[in-house]
Amino acid sequence: MTFPIEKILTIDARTYIKSRERKLSDYEFLGVSVSSNPEHIFENFQKKVPDNAEVITDLSYVGAIAGFGVTYLSGTALILKK
Repeated sequence: MTFPIEKILTIDARTYIKSRERKLSDYEFLGVSVSSNPEHIFENFQKKVPDNAEVITDLSYVGAIAGFGVTYLSGTALILKK
């Protein structure tokens, strides 16, 4: 399953959770990161997101590391506790 790109956010986790009128303790947090060719970075990132993630927050992107044409993308998966 590919995680929907519209649920990958640049806002921080606290802001998102507050907007949902929930608490930090309502969620589990999981870091998600990938290094990839720039052409496929988002596609590869989406594949690494857990199926039960509500959203990704704190998205961070670093392009072309040391001239090798590799990019790095990371974020935090928010998983609502049951």
